[in-house]
Amino acid sequence: MLTPLLAAVFTVSLISQPVQVDGKIDPQEWAGATLIDSFVEVYPGENIPPAVRTEVFLTYDRENLYIAFKCHDPEPGEILAHYGDHDGTSSDDWVSVFLDTFHDRRRAFYFECNPLGIQYDSTQSETFGSDTSWDTLWDSSGRLTPEGFEVEMAIPFKSIRFPNADRQTWGITLQRHYLRGTGHNLESRPQDRNNSCYLCQEDTLEGIEGVRPGKNIEVIPTVTALRSDSRDDPSGPMIGGDIDTEGGLTASMGLTSNLTLSGTLNPDFSQVEADAFQLNVNQRFALYFSEKRPFFTEGAQYFSTPMEVLYTRAIAEPVWGLKFTGKEGAMSYGALVAEDENCDILVPGTEGSETIPWDADSLATAFRLQHDVGKNNSVGLVTTWRSADGYDSLLTGFDGQFRLSDRDKVSVQGLFTRTQYPTADQNPDFDGRSVQGNAYQASYNHSSDAWYWNAYYSERDDEYRADLGYQPQVGYRSLSGYLARMWKGKGRKWYNTIEVDLSGYGDTDLEGDPLGQGASLSFYLNLPVYSTNFIVMYQRNTTYYNGVRYPDQDLRYTNVSVRPVPWFSIQLQARDYDSVDYVNEQPGKAKRQYASFNLKPGRRLAWALQFTRSRLDVEGGMLYRADIIYTTVNYFFSQRLFLRGILQSMDLDQNPALYPYEVPSNSQQLASQLLLSYRINPFTLAYLGYSDNGFGDDDIPSTTMNRTYFLKLSYAWRP
Repeated sequence: MLTPLLAAVFTVSLISQPVQVDGKIDPQEWAGATLIDSFVEVYPGENIPPAVRTEVFLTYDRENLYIAFKCHDPEPGEILAHYGDHDGTSSDDWVSVFLDTFHDRRRAFYFECNPLGIQYDSTQSETFGSDTSWDTLWDSSGRLTPEGFEVEMAIPFKSIRFPNADRQTWGITLQRHYLRGTGHNLESRPQDRNNSCYLCQEDTLEGIEGVRPGKNIEVIPTVTALRSDSRDDPSGPMIGGDIDTEGGLTASMGLTSNLTLSGTLNPDFSQVEADAFQLNVNQRFALYFSEKRPFFTEGAQYFSTPMEVLYTRAIAEPVWGLKFTGKEGAMSYGALVAEDENCDILVPGTEGSETIPWDADSLATAFRLQHDVGKNNSVGLVTTWRSADGYDSLLTGFDGQFRLSDRDKVSVQGLFTRTQYPTADQNPDFDGRSVQGNAYQASYNHSSDAWYWNAYYSERDDEYRADLGYQPQVGYRSLSGYLARMWKGKGRKWYNTIEVDLSGYGDTDLEGDPLGQGASLSFYLNLPVYSTNFIVMYQRNTTYYNGVRYPDQDLRYTNVSVRPVPWFSIQLQARDYDSVDYVNEQPGKAKRQYASFNLKPGRRLAWALQFTRSRLDVEGGMLYRADIIYTTVNYFFSQRLFLRGILQSMDLDQNPALYPYEVPSNSQQLASQLLLSYRINPFTLAYLGYSDNGFGDDDIPSTTMNRTYFLKLSYAWRP
């Protein structure tokens, strides 16, 4: 192993002519650029000499930071490079850069490209991890060469935030992912695996002078045309709808060098990728859906807290929105306000939750402050408020994250809520009552090269509400612990990683009556051959429901993922466990099988298939069996133009004799989507699409009930 090195200082110089970003590193264009070629392999090897050479060139002009990667490869025919959508580079070779522009070792901008120049960008936080929803405007190009591949990047200074100073000092880390077997991560500096703070180990970039981030004004007008057809009755005709054409506007402006105000009017929040089906049978708590809408995903990291107090999918039909995010000195800010034409309310409980639909206009507000303390600590405040006619729900709280050492950190949060329910006839919970409750959470984490452990405590009062967050369960206390021992192959053994984990938990209601407890033992094995990952787990649980203790429950879980050839990967899961039939309140035996297949033949075609089968058996036989299929096909005509097809189905068999209410013996759901996309950048694009939804059951054959045709045009303008 190499002797660990101190972080390096790279000094860049100004060039007089812009670099032409075409993926071809021209020696004349890059003359005078800073050369960095002292890479080490940090995974699976630990700071060992890399198997391949990587050269990086850095320079800048008044508008852009320029970065070029010259990646040598003794087997260039083995390089994985595919055309893909924005943020779609994970299965390829790639190169990347972290830019910690405030040099506070807490947050960084991240830019990544595969060998063809396909982009991926995100922000990184030591406290809350990666925010992959962040997108910005930058230029890149890449090409394969007889010696390997070359990538050029131009990152406009107006696309990132940094201090308004004459001379900049930034943190920087350069990466290359050399995909052979499991994959080898190469970096411009060694990595101490006993230090859980990744950005604390970055190199330093100096020499950038006389640049300003400016006002960063960005205006994105959109035009959307949509026609929806539907059937009132499965046996009736499809009734054509009118074409609805609307304009919208999203705009942002930098109030300072690093604070941004953004707003949207009549926003187009249509999703270009449908939510995957989820099984909502024998479920006690509300399902969770990821946010995909750009206005809410942008800057979401500024609102993050240990407990999820802002779940923006609760803002279902916004009319307008305003958002303020950024960082000034040691203080980070986030503020959001939106008017919503919907006000569905999630009412949580100790052993279940329900969502009450309510067709009412509402106002949603969130405010977040976080202050850096010392080198790696922070404290924060958060407030959310949701209001409608006769209803309001207010949440306030504090949180803190404290790093006790390179290996140890503590996180705490306390929240206090007051909710006034409306008086309405839709549900008994709408009885005009007022409730107040609190929630607390604390965790301790230790992470080193060989050991990881944590301890976690959480408490929610019966009347705690987080109506703008995702909190489906209240009225409980939870205590859990986790211990893991890891062995690293460090690049020179038959394995990459072996890990053994032991965990346990215990949940009670607020009176101390048990809700559940359990313990598990897990084994993980990561092999370099065929990128193989293997997981086995055994868990023993005890479940209580409605005051009844169910027999001890055993769970057996196996997961295998393998890439037998570079362009094909497989993942298989099997879960066999004792469960509970919550409808009839009786024990049951459950099974779940999952399989996914990803195929990328050539550079332009990508196909993925996911299959899930779930089954629950009880004393009288099979209660239900559900099969869910989700498949996507993408074909890329070029880096900007692609066609995507999505098809998903759910087939549910149930035994009506085993239910206390009427259910069909068989029901089906089917949905499809076709999208033609031309994307110049994440904001300048054109979509032409079609989608439909259908269902069927014992009495109705599977029938398409609605279909939609849509066209969307948007353009990003920067003065």
